[in-house]
Amino acid sequence: MVLNGNFVDKGTDAKQVLWLIYKLDQQAEAKGRKVHYILGNHEIIMLKGNVSYANFKYIQASKEISGGKYWDEAMQSLYHKITELGK
Repeated sequence: MVLNGNFVDKGTDAKQVLWLIYKLDQQAEAKGRKVHYILGNHEIIMLKGNVSYANFKYIQASKEISGGKYWDEAMQSLYHKITELGK
């Protein structure tokens, strides 16, 4: 399966979509198959630290989860290389 990016900041269900992709990847691997996730420009933008397109509910949730005071730092923590979604 090949997925062509731009999932991270579109609409209000972006995190659910990412977890679905994560689940599909695990299921495919268990059957000897692969899921290829091609980064879109929005993934690249967010990974570089620009989270200005993110939905407000994710900004608030990331502040609560990370304990961060500033929305941009808090959002970046959700996609850090040590988190499951960041990987």
